[in-house]
Amino acid sequence: MPNCSKGGFEMRWLVIGAMIPALVLSGCATKRYGRMQPLTGAERVGYTCREIAIEIAKVQSFQTQVAEGAQFNMASVLGILGDYGIGNSMERGAADASARRRLQDLYDLSAQRGCSGYSLNAADQVAATAAGSNVPGATLSTDPADAPGTINLGAGVRLVPASTLSGYCIKAPSGYIGTGSVNRPAITEAKPRCS
Repeated sequence: MPNCSKGGFEMRWLVIGAMIPALVLSGCATKRYGRMQPLTGAERVGYTCREIAIEIAKVQSFQTQVAEGAQFNMASVLGILGDYGIGNSMERGAADASARRRLQDLYDLSAQRGCSGYSLNAADQVAATAAGSNVPGATLSTDPADAPGTINLGAGVRLVPASTLSGYCIKAPSGYIGTGSVNRPAITEAKPRCS
């Protein structure tokens, strides 16, 4: 009669040993988007029409960043394996809700102040978008060959103002593959490669 208890014991440890790394990886796989804070009392009192418009541009840039971050990648796969993608969906939903709340607060304040029709100049628009994107080390391009308002992300990657959903196209060296990070944005319909 064969001794099956030893084989069963080893098999259990093999299964447990395979599950632990999978659980650890799936717990780290939830994407993080950050949150926008509701307007504070000081902001409501102190913001001018220009500052309200800048804040609106920042929130819209944040919303674009969340939409692009929601694209399917390895974190999505691990999130699906860990919790069927529920964590990623909840995180994106909470980030979207915080942005919508702040945006509504800003629109309400704009209406109270009579700021309708106010628009940002190009430099303010670019600065607000760059500030809202949380790109470490991003600078306005000083290259005269670049369009005004081009944001230099480093390593030859630039965001060029364009008539796209995000307001930018990506100018990058040949062979560029975006990772979806803020310094190496993915080429998407909202942010295509510049033609």
